[in-house]
Amino acid sequence: MSDEFERRARFPIPIASFTLAAIMIYAFGMEKHAMEWGIINRLMNDFSFAWVPFRDDPWNNFPRLLSHTFLHANTAHITGNLIFFLLFAPAVEQATGHLLVVVLYFLWGIAAAVTQGFFEPYASGLVGASGAISGAAGAYFVLFPLRTPIRWLGRFLAGLPAFFWIGLWFIAQLKGGYRSLLPDVLPGEKVAYWAHVGGFAAGAVSVGPLIIGRAGKRSK
Repeated sequence: MSDEFERRARFPIPIASFTLAAIMIYAFGMEKHAMEWGIINRLMNDFSFAWVPFRDDPWNNFPRLLSHTFLHANTAHITGNLIFFLLFAPAVEQATGHLLVVVLYFLWGIAAAVTQGFFEPYASGLVGASGAISGAAGAYFVLFPLRTPIRWLGRFLAGLPAFFWIGLWFIAQLKGGYRSLLPDVLPGEKVAYWAHVGGFAAGAVSVGPLIIGRAGKRSK
């Protein structure tokens, strides 16, 4: 068996990750059309997530917990999210399987939205996949703490393991979340830091059974 065949066998095509990324791109294209048609505000209002409407009518607003993960504010927003999603999600998909990673993606997005709503219930509608992507980062952090996901920053930086990069990022999110609660922060300056924190925590917890399963197999 050739090395190339072995590599492909160990790293199958991440169909689910690519499909989710394609849906994000398609949804962003629809946003562009909605902007041209003058209905972008209606689209955002209908598919973004806001805590107060969900609290008052959870049944009718539940779909927004899912739909908000495919909307993005602008080109920079979706570009950054796609880069980070494809940095972590394919490896997580390899560990969990195609179907499970899709289920987890939505669970991470739900956890992110609920966490953001808990800390900032009156914030404007939440859009973007960053909460769900933070879940992928949390899962990667637990599953592959010693891998080096960033390989283009030079020999020393590229050699630093995932737990360093992701841990540093998570600390920054906690710090940003704390600052977002201070009264001197203007609404326009806010980032959904708590969504990142909630998504990350959900991602880390969600793959716990896989770690336990691995440990059980090794002990046999």
